[in-house]
Amino acid sequence: MSVNKIVRISLAGGIIGSTFTNPRKALEEHIRKENLQGWRAVHFDHHRDNNALMSLLRLLTLIFTGGLWTWSPGYLVLFEREKPDSPLPMHDKYLQHSHVTAKPSPPHGSSDHLAALLEVDLSQPAKPAPHAHSSSGPSSAWPKRSS
Repeated sequence: MSVNKIVRISLAGGIIGSTFTNPRKALEEHIRKENLQGWRAVHFDHHRDNNALMSLLRLLTLIFTGGLWTWSPGYLVLFEREKPDSPLPMHDKYLQHSHVTAKPSPPHGSSDHLAALLEVDLSQPAKPAPHAHSSSGPSSAWPKRSS
């Protein structure tokens, strides 16, 4: 099974864009970066902006900059890659407990399949998650309630 994504590559317009922007190089660089992440370019096409408001804003930007710069619609590129056959990712909130052990998985048809994938010992105190608020964080900004 494959996963797809569409990426818009913007280009510069005006005198600066026509002088310093190389559309082929912009496409090659972006495709190279996506290839390093496992994505493969399947199709690309010129991005045609049919929105009248965006066209007006581009024209006004070009006028206000004296013809020097505006943005250009650029290209739309369709990428795809194979979806990895890995188990569902486990959210880090399950990892904040001190004792987490993996168990062998029962058959998929079993009602205990999900419950048996991970055993968490809740009797042990929980360790704070790496992104948990510290005492000097936002929670300390609130006034303490008097009992």
